Amino acid sequence: MAEIFKQVIKRFFWVPFVLGMIGYFGLSHMGFWESIYASGALYFVNPVTDNSNIIILLAKITAVVVTTSVLIVILSSLAGAIDRFFARRYKDSTAVYSDTEEGMRLAKSLRHGYFAPGKKAEKTENHIIMYQDDLQNIRLYSGQKDAFSGKPVYILLNEIDPFLLEASGNVHFFNVFYLTARK
Repeated sequence: MAEIFKQVIKRFFWVPFVLGMIGYFGLSHMGFWESIYASGALYFVNPVTDNSNIIILLAKITAVVVTTSVLIVILSSLAGAIDRFFARRYKDSTAVYSDTEEGMRLAKSLRHGYFAPGKKAEKTENHIIMYQDDLQNIRLYSGQKDAFSGKPVYILLNEIDPFLLEASGNVHFFNVFYLTARK
């Protein structure tokens, strides 16, 4: 849901400001700098003038939508950070690095696991790397071997034969198709 609000912010962030400038400067004939200030104040849902026309009204409405979206994204990010903070405290904490729906579903199904959207090693006890591209999986691990050292790392390989790679004690390779066939 936060992704929807991020898209709203990206697409409509400047709309209230531009509409405010048109309404204040163009139609209400306010001074340029006063128009900039009044248009910027719309984001804080604090109109500073009594001028009103249809463009200013649209600017006020879109400013409320953008401001609300920003607050929801901030609160969602904060809630996610708190959730990850507490999930890391357990011995079975697991970070799932993925760009697929399966990876997101796996992360949601784990009791003390979470989806790690970044390309940086999380401070969890277990790591599952399962991007679509095998080389991306290997690059993520090899680029941060020190951060992953001493903790179990499970790397998805769909096209590369795991016997061609050097695996240490904490690195395990898996293939979803092989696992499904074995079941």
